[in-house]
Amino acid sequence: YYDDRPALVSVETPVAPNMATHWGDVEQMNWDLRMVYDAVGLHFFLVHPNPQPVGACSFVPTYEKIHTCKNGCMLYWKDNIRLEYCKFCGDPRYKPTRDRNPQCKKSPFSVLRYLPLIPQPQRLYASPTTAEHMTWRACYQIEEGSMCHPSDAEAWRHFDQSYLDFTVEPHNVTLTLCTNGFAPHRSHGRIYSCWPVILTPYNLPPGMCMKPEYLFLMLVIPGPSSPKRRIDVYLEPLIEELLQLWHVGVLTHDHATNQAFMMRATLMWTVNYLSAYGMASGWSTTVEEPLTYPPGYGNVHKWIKKSIFLDLLYWNTHLIRHNLDVMHIEKNVFDNIFNTVMDIEGKTKDNLNAHKDLKNICNGPELEVDERRPNATPKVAYTLTKEQKKKICEWVRGLRFPDGYSSNVARYVDIANLRLHGMKNHDCHVFV
Repeated sequence: YYDDRPALVSVETPVAPNMATHWGDVEQMNWDLRMVYDAVGLHFFLVHPNPQPVGACSFVPTYEKIHTCKNGCMLYWKDNIRLEYCKFCGDPRYKPTRDRNPQCKKSPFSVLRYLPLIPQPQRLYASPTTAEHMTWRACYQIEEGSMCHPSDAEAWRHFDQSYLDFTVEPHNVTLTLCTNGFAPHRSHGRIYSCWPVILTPYNLPPGMCMKPEYLFLMLVIPGPSSPKRRIDVYLEPLIEELLQLWHVGVLTHDHATNQAFMMRATLMWTVNYLSAYGMASGWSTTVEEPLTYPPGYGNVHKWIKKSIFLDLLYWNTHLIRHNLDVMHIEKNVFDNIFNTVMDIEGKTKDNLNAHKDLKNICNGPELEVDERRPNATPKVAYTLTKEQKKKICEWVRGLRFPDGYSSNVARYVDIANLRLHGMKNHDCHVFV
């Protein structure tokens, strides 16, 4: 099992004799990795010999690089690790080298970063700060009629009743999966998005389980665009570990009780916004028809694939398998309303097609498209004028909130184009 003793000894070792500062203080001071490396470079100022480490590699979680097909068809791992061409599309694994020199180091087209799952909950049990909180549900009394933790939900209770051999052990870990795309190079104008996959340990109490320091970063799916329904290919290493943790378990040491136990784990559900929900579940959420689809698609069902989560034997018994991200949906609602009121070109819902539909849907002759001007749309009462939009932008730019309540919303104001751009989920929640 995961041995925490070397890490704990390193944390408690003084940087130099007669100094109260310990190496573990970098966490309390909220140092980033660059500051840690700067600090370890100052070892020549200390007395000799000193036990200060010369690097920070032992504090950084290890991850595995797995080459992937650039089209997302397969992973080059396990039995396929030596292949140089995709088994499905035939595309090469590596980029062509300069002058086709065979001695040059080969560079793959696409690389998946995978952080193994098993060591991450083991670290929570190895830490004296979190070990005692990992079993809090054993003493938790559910208050009827209230929900302060996902374990209060009916779907969770149904799982507990279905798998008593899992729930009787309070050390077993319950996880949820979420994923979303983000653009790391947005400030440089490069169109590229990658998709991190994060697991949340629900063993921790409500005040801890959603904090960033306790979330498990599992995968970084490469871009340059969304993996769409081929996300299952990238999830294969994670599903393999989840199967191992469900059927066999892994020996783990609990720092709170100073005892070893067989830790098992289950995936309770996923949390995504609507598009990622379709990717994870395999149920189409778009109007566009897929290029290839199973028989009966569109008439009997809307399945576009068999989800890889069905490989988990308990997945079919869940009452709720996939949840929608309410904050992301709230952002979409805010964006649609605000862009329509501000009459943002290309973003407003008050467009030509909407006015054409009025004739068939509702009685609004004054808003219907004039046949003499087929490309013009009548303005509605809720659309602001240019002067009104300018006042709104100036008002938003002058807003001041208490610390921690919201980000600096003034930076989202584009006064030249009279619009807001780059609003985050929480900022939209504040406005709503």
